[in-house]
Amino acid sequence: MKSKSNKSDILLIMLMLNAIEIFAMQLLVPSMPDLKNYFTTSDYNVQLTLTVFMFGFAVSQILYGPLSDKYGRKPLILLSIFIFIIGSILGFFSQSIETLIISRLIQSIGAAGGMVLPPAVIRDVYGESGSTRAIGWLSIVAGIAALLAPYIGGLLNDTYGWRSGMLVLVIIGIIIFIVSLIFYPESLKSKEKNNFSLLAIFLDYYELFSLRVFCIFFIILSSINGVFYAFFAGGVYVVVENLGLQSTDFGLIMVPLVVSFVISAYISVRVNKFFNPLIIIFLGSLFSFFSAIMIYILFITGNLTFFTLTFFGLFLGWGNGQVIPLSTSLAINLFPSKAGTVSAAIGTGSMLAGAIISLLYGLIYSGSPNSMSILMISTSLLAVVFCSLILFKKERL
Repeated sequence: MKSKSNKSDILLIMLMLNAIEIFAMQLLVPSMPDLKNYFTTSDYNVQLTLTVFMFGFAVSQILYGPLSDKYGRKPLILLSIFIFIIGSILGFFSQSIETLIISRLIQSIGAAGGMVLPPAVIRDVYGESGSTRAIGWLSIVAGIAALLAPYIGGLLNDTYGWRSGMLVLVIIGIIIFIVSLIFYPESLKSKEKNNFSLLAIFLDYYELFSLRVFCIFFIILSSINGVFYAFFAGGVYVVVENLGLQSTDFGLIMVPLVVSFVISAYISVRVNKFFNPLIIIFLGSLFSFFSAIMIYILFITGNLTFFTLTFFGLFLGWGNGQVIPLSTSLAINLFPSKAGTVSAAIGTGSMLAGAIISLLYGLIYSGSPNSMSILMISTSLLAVVFCSLILFKKERL
C-alpha cells in the first residue's frame, strides 16, 4: 500500500507526462498559416504536420498499453519521452516541410506514451475506487495544458518564429525525462504483469471490442474528441484568414474553452457519485452538439466574430469536460487488469478521429469556416447518438 505522499508524487509526475502530449500536438498549430509561407507549400502539406502527428500518436498507443502491462510502466515512460525529445530536436533543425512532417511523426510516437501510460499508472496506484477522481485530474491538467499551449505557441510564433516552439518542447521533454527517471518508482507489481506476444495483443483487443458497452464508449470518446479536433484544426484558419486576426488570438479563443472544460471535468468527477454518470455524459454530448450547430448558424448568417466564436466555444469545452473523464474511467473499470490496453485503445480511437478530421479538413478546406462547422456537427451528432444508445438502452456496466 503506497503512502498518500507517494501517491501524490506519482500523480504529479503523471500529470506532467500527460501535459507533454498536449503541448506536443498544440504548440505548433498556431504557426500553421505561417508555415505555408515559410516553406512555400500548400495548405494540405501544412495540415499534414498535424495529421501525421495524430496518426502516429494513434497507432503507437496500440503497443504502449500491452507492452507496459508486460514489462512495467517505467521503461515505457522513459522510452516514450526519449523518442519525443529526438523528434523535437529534428523538428527544430528542419529545413523543409517534408523533414518537419517526419519530425512530427517521430514526436507523436514518443508523445503517445503520455496519453496511454498515466491512466494505467493511476489505476495501479489508486485502484478502482480512487481512480475516477485521479483520472479526472488528468483531464483537468490536460485542459490547462490545452489552455496554455495555443496561446504560448501563438506568442512564440509571433515573437520568435515557429522554431522556438520546437525548442520549448525539447526543454520540456528533457525535464520530464529526468524527473521520471529519478522520482517515479515502478507502479505495476510483478505478479500483475501480463505475458506479451503479438497474438496476446490481438486477443486483448479482441476481448475489449467483443464487449458491446466498451465499443459504445470507444465511439463516444472518439467522436467527442473529433468535435474538438475539428474546432482545433479549423479554428486557427478561421481566426487568421477569415477574421483577419493573429495566431495569438486563436490562443485567446482557446482560453475560455479550456477553462470551461476544466471546470466541467472537475464538477463531473465529483457529482457522479450522486447522479447517474451516463446522464452526465449524455448531457455533455448535447452541449457539444449545440455548440457545433450554433457556430454553423453564425457562419451562414454572417455573424461569426471573435466574440461569438469564443462564446460558443465555451459550450464545446463544457460538454467535452462532462464526457471525457467519466467515459474514460467507466471504460477502464470494465477491464481493470488490462488498464494499459484499455487506455491504449481509447487513445488510439481519439487520435485516429483527430487524424481523419485533420486530413478531411485539409482536403475540403475552401477558405471559409463552413468546413470546420460541417465536421463539428457530424462528429458531435455521432456522440449524441451513441450516448443515447448507452443511456436509454441501459447497457450493463
